[in-house]
Amino acid sequence: MKAAALTREISQWYHYVSERASGGWRKSPLLLKRDKVPQQGGTGVDFVLQLLVAFTFGLFSFWLSLVLLGLIGLNHSEGQLLTSFELRMVVAASFALIICIVAFPLFVPWLAVFVPVYRWASRNSILRKWWLCTLTGSLVGVVGLWIDALVYSLFPSGSSPLLNVPLLLTASIPAAVLGGATCFAATVLGQIAKRKNDQAGIDDQRATSSKPLEVPARCQGLNGQAGSLCTKRRLTLS
Repeated sequence: MKAAALTREISQWYHYVSERASGGWRKSPLLLKRDKVPQQGGTGVDFVLQLLVAFTFGLFSFWLSLVLLGLIGLNHSEGQLLTSFELRMVVAASFALIICIVAFPLFVPWLAVFVPVYRWASRNSILRKWWLCTLTGSLVGVVGLWIDALVYSLFPSGSSPLLNVPLLLTASIPAAVLGGATCFAATVLGQIAKRKNDQAGIDDQRATSSKPLEVPARCQGLNGQAGSLCTKRRLTLS
């Protein structure tokens, strides 16, 4: 196996030098095919930053949806205490922030499920499509809300679950917004990172293909196979 690999590398180098010595100093198609291998993924720091930005965008969308629902509820209330729109806005934003803080522990298990799926999904996977990921995230957000409500409802009674269905139906809206916005931001950031990696690979390929091969002085007067063998021997010794 090692001998075959060594022979293949020597053959590739021979074609490379022969092309550059006798054919205008161009790379052979064999090496060009190997150079076109794209870069895969990014660093761990880039992945963590993408997750932080995606989850922050999801939380902001979640908070904004709660604010809108709060404003709708306050506008339809019969009380005359909150007469100004600014005061209702402050109250709705404050309650939405409190809900985000209190409900944050409920997001952690679903975030732990999302991270490995997003990490190990292929760049060309259908799950990387922004529309499908957004729809899937919204559905997972709603299902996760109902599962959490069902689990926590078992603790007080211990026998029969007591679910506030109208409240859960209303809460399904921000839950869907949270899951969908997080998945949407993650897929968009992943596509941006993929394009940057592909562009970096293309730039590296252009820089490598445009770099001239230095021919030793003793080999400049030779052509054909003699010139390629001379160049290969000199470069190997150096």
